[in-house]
Amino acid sequence: MTSMNRERVSGALMITMMLGSSMIGATPMPTTTGSPDGTPNSQLVSPSITRQAQQDPFAVIKALVRKGELEKAVKETRKKVKAEPDSADVREILGAILVLKGDKDAGLTELEKAVELNPGQVSAIMKIGDVGLAAGQLKAAEEAYLRAAKILPQAPYNFQQLGIVYERQGRFDKSIENLKAAIRLHPGDEKNALRLADLYNRTGQAGLARDLLSPLVEAGKGGAIGNRSLARSYLALNQIDSARKQINAAITKEPDSAEGYHLSGVLEIRAGDLDAAESQLEQAISKNPKAVGAYLMLADTQAQNKHYDAALKHYEQARELGVPDTQIDLAIAKLEEARGRQGSAMKIYDRLEGAADISPAGLDMIGQQHLRAKRFQDAERIFRTFIKRFPTNALGPYRLGQTFVAQQRYSEAVKVLQQAERLAPNNSEILQILSMVYHRQGALDKATSTLEQSVAAHPDDIVARFTLATFYDEAGKTDQAEKRYREIIADQPDHAASINNLAVILDRKGAYQDALELAKQALSIVPGNPALMDTLGWIQFHMGRHESAEKTLKRVLDGASSPPASVLYHLASIEHALGKDEDARGYLDKALSGDADFPERREADALRSKLSKR
Repeated sequence: MTSMNRERVSGALMITMMLGSSMIGATPMPTTTGSPDGTPNSQLVSPSITRQAQQDPFAVIKALVRKGELEKAVKETRKKVKAEPDSADVREILGAILVLKGDKDAGLTELEKAVELNPGQVSAIMKIGDVGLAAGQLKAAEEAYLRAAKILPQAPYNFQQLGIVYERQGRFDKSIENLKAAIRLHPGDEKNALRLADLYNRTGQAGLARDLLSPLVEAGKGGAIGNRSLARSYLALNQIDSARKQINAAITKEPDSAEGYHLSGVLEIRAGDLDAAESQLEQAISKNPKAVGAYLMLADTQAQNKHYDAALKHYEQARELGVPDTQIDLAIAKLEEARGRQGSAMKIYDRLEGAADISPAGLDMIGQQHLRAKRFQDAERIFRTFIKRFPTNALGPYRLGQTFVAQQRYSEAVKVLQQAERLAPNNSEILQILSMVYHRQGALDKATSTLEQSVAAHPDDIVARFTLATFYDEAGKTDQAEKRYREIIADQPDHAASINNLAVILDRKGAYQDALELAKQALSIVPGNPALMDTLGWIQFHMGRHESAEKTLKRVLDGASSPPASVLYHLASIEHALGKDEDARGYLDKALSGDADFPERREADALRSKLSKR
């Protein structure tokens, strides 16, 4: 998407600056009056517009530009400047040609002169913004577009360009706001829809991206870029089949593009088929031998597949293509660990850790590798170093919090995670782990309110929404839990866990038939899942279908070497109802052995006490 934005900017420069642009000569004067759509009234437009309606005074110059004869075009325009030194239109044309010719400074001087001659020369102001954007001078570009917006507040192009500026500045909320405005004013511009969808995907709002792209793609618009972007949305929502369909469509449309195969490799990794992922990523490289990301992902996949020599080869190829040495060395260190060469890996880690120029990402990768290997002291040292070197980066305290959580040091985890949240307010990952720590500390109210904050900031995060529903249920807020589960199912009909939990709630309410249908639906999505089968069997028991319930739960036992205590308690209850008290006692003894803790332990103790008196 980034490359598409660059293409759009350069194209916009050509269009706005030169040929056939409605902006050329359009010089609305500063005023508070105008038509309802923001277009200046005709009497406020400069006389040059009227002249152009009769005869285009720049026709010869435009023809020269079309033929690529920019030097001649400059000479012809300078003649007009001599003849009309106070014409803002002529100065604007000269500035535009000079920029196209590659003389940016001289072009900007002429464009600024045009604005000086006519402060309402909005087309020249926009061109100044375009030049700044193309040169990476984002602040200057932003100022120009904002100035133009004051004169012509309903121009879609202005909102579009501001959206691009804010995206490149990393101000994604502002970018989204402006792109939405551009689309509202010009609904037919599919490129802005693609830009906005890309931002939604990148900011964790995959549901919004899907909703925006689906009708566009179904209407045959958006091209392969639309298919790929929609596929990314489906992948983020874990809708693998829908993602695969869009990726295949993208590859069909652009069979020589590496991007479709790269994305297909990502999908196969997500689906767990590493061999297929390798094949797709190799296809991506064959289509584009400089596709650095494909080399790295292929090497990572081969490392997981234990194809170590091939992985090392592709890491080194990625290095040759410009990937920083630190990143490659870290990947090789991980590869060495996977091969059982821990000493070699630790030498690389130690060398990189002491490097003065190591980046936050590099330190994070080292710390994470220590954390994954449960080398907690090393991980803690690395992340404390991270915090010291990069005190304003939330990643350091977040990772240190993860390290403490892994060691069940919850009080220390809370402190550093709160620090991370102050540095990165409303970050979903920080809020979710902080909520989980509160929950483990037994502070359910804090856990719930923290997760509510995360969901409010990221309404498309299904994981956070599901966890929040479980917290509501645990707190006895059954109606709120039920509402949340139903909303998740409406957005993601194959979310088996939400379907199952909704079945449990309806079972408790006595709505057995609805609960039964939901339990069966969940099992149709994830066949044989023990937790889902337990739900089905327990509902059957409550409906008085004791033999069916017994059969269902014994299937759970057949597939589990160590069945959950709750399943054993449920089966004991069923056997008791069937008059098989000896079997019931056996299941209860297993369920209550040791310190097994489960929500229905009190009921299980009561049943064992009842059976022991017989």
